[in-house]
Amino acid sequence: GLQDFRSCRGFYDELRREGFTSPEVVFTKAFLETQPEEFYSVMRRRRSEYLKPTAAHFFIKVLHDKGMLWRCYTQNTDSLERKAEIPAKYVIEAHGTMNEAKCAACEKKHPAQELWKEEASQAYPRCKCGGLLRPNVIFFGEQLPGRFRKNSKADMESADLVIIMGTSLSVQPFAGLIHKVSPSCPRLVVGHSVPNIMKRHGWQKLAPKASSGMRNRKEGFLLANCDEGITQLCDKMGWLPDLQARIDRFNKPIDI
Repeated sequence: GLQDFRSCRGFYDELRREGFTSPEVVFTKAFLETQPEEFYSVMRRRRSEYLKPTAAHFFIKVLHDKGMLWRCYTQNTDSLERKAEIPAKYVIEAHGTMNEAKCAACEKKHPAQELWKEEASQAYPRCKCGGLLRPNVIFFGEQLPGRFRKNSKADMESADLVIIMGTSLSVQPFAGLIHKVSPSCPRLVVGHSVPNIMKRHGWQKLAPKASSGMRNRKEGFLLANCDEGITQLCDKMGWLPDLQARIDRFNKPIDI
């Protein structure tokens, strides 16, 4: 997928090394309007149409095909869940997608290709209304999509297992999803480290009664590269042939 934002050597770190003291400002409407050249230069580096789904995406597809997927919430903007053929009704792209464009003025949707078609002429892509086009991602200060706000509480309360993959859970309100889960619902983390929001802190150790619900919750941690961890998990569950079949089907050459 695309390079993450907040890890060491992530996208924000890269922008800081290039002179952006506050790289988050790039993802604002004000930056688009005042510095369009730099805005589009940065956005080109977030293009995702050439990317392929990985084992983690196909694992979600396996869950769907087995009738086990209630919903997939993602912060990623690469839309690789779409390429893995997970039906749209099961996926909520909480931070939007780079695979669509919209007008910064009238908000009319446009194909993503329109963002880049003026590249050769060095003109800025515009809507018929005259507004600049932007990727359909959530900028700082903007609300998350309506589907996120409408469904997240009920989805989390209905879950009988929550799998958290490849995220540090450092951005709100997305990170708050795990607090909407029933205390009886197990949580499985697959990734390089335990998110800070899920670690027990000093006050919890000093006040055991206040944190008793957290202690009693069933949690599992598979600390590994996300794709490697998912492959191990599928192997243990006897699902490795299911996972591989979906990977092979995606990679199968198309007869012309």
